[in-house]
Amino acid sequence: MISWLQPNEDFIKLNVNESFFGNPECINFGSLVRNNNGSWLVGLFGYAGVGSNLLIKLLTIKFGL
Repeated sequence: MISWLQPNEDFIKLNVNESFFGNPECINFGSLVRNNNGSWLVGLFGYAGVGSNLLIKLLTIKFGL
């Protein structure tokens, strides 16, 4: 089972996700920031062209932060 773990009251949580097809190939990324109640605060997604799975993980963290 996959579930979202609620952060402590004074914190927010950044969740990131990425996808790629092949290595190197087309890469996409997305992130979501939620408060401690699980309410959406901000999110983003994007296409980053062609790259590797390491590149997309780094881009997801960069744009997520």
